[in-house]
Amino acid sequence: MRKAYGFTFIIMLVLAFTWVFQANRLSQVSEDLSDAQQRMVQLKRIEIAEINDFKDIEQIADSLAFEKIETVQYIEGSGSTALLK
Repeated sequence: MRKAYGFTFIIMLVLAFTWVFQANRLSQVSEDLSDAQQRMVQLKRIEIAEINDFKDIEQIADSLAFEKIETVQYIEGSGSTALLK
């Protein structure tokens, strides 16, 4: 009878740990989703019609933390292509 109680207690501990882990992971994913949504809203605010010359494009690229790339290199293999920086 004591073995059954011990086994039940261990199972309950494992389930409680799993529940806490999943709740933590869910909050992390929802925070990541919120950040991504905010970034999308920020990017949607920039409309191409508002960009008049290359000076504006450079200012927008700087504000979005884009980087200039010296050369573009590609890796090709098995039907897909990947871009290297």
